[in-house]
Amino acid sequence: MLKIRIIATFITLFAFIFTYLHATPVRRAGSKSAVAVLKKLNGTVKIEQLDKSDISVSGVFNKGFDDKNPDIYFIDFDGSILVFSDLNITIVPPGTDPWNVTYPGDVNDVLDTLFTVTKHNKVIDQATVVKA
Repeated sequence: MLKIRIIATFITLFAFIFTYLHATPVRRAGSKSAVAVLKKLNGTVKIEQLDKSDISVSGVFNKGFDDKNPDIYFIDFDGSILVFSDLNITIVPPGTDPWNVTYPGDVNDVLDTLFTVTKHNKVIDQATVVKA
């Protein structure tokens, strides 16, 4: 009788463990890249994880710029407001040349945040950063 009880206990224990392991979702690695599509500027900003502490932010805008002065255009991203001239973004009306900047951060931290382009404190375009 004791032998049957021990076997029944092991079968029940196995059933619970198997069910729990089967129902637990597999954890996947975090996203390595993200994108923000700015429709009014006809542009895309791509964010890629370079290493554990740095991301690469690159993009190009194809319209929406009527002034070549990079000191009047700003990017509001991840809590920082950055001027185009500090990021070496060259404006060639009606758009910009392709640009790239290395920025400290993690791609997973910027997901679902806004990427905003402004001129004289007026929003030109903005988009939500999503997984690529």
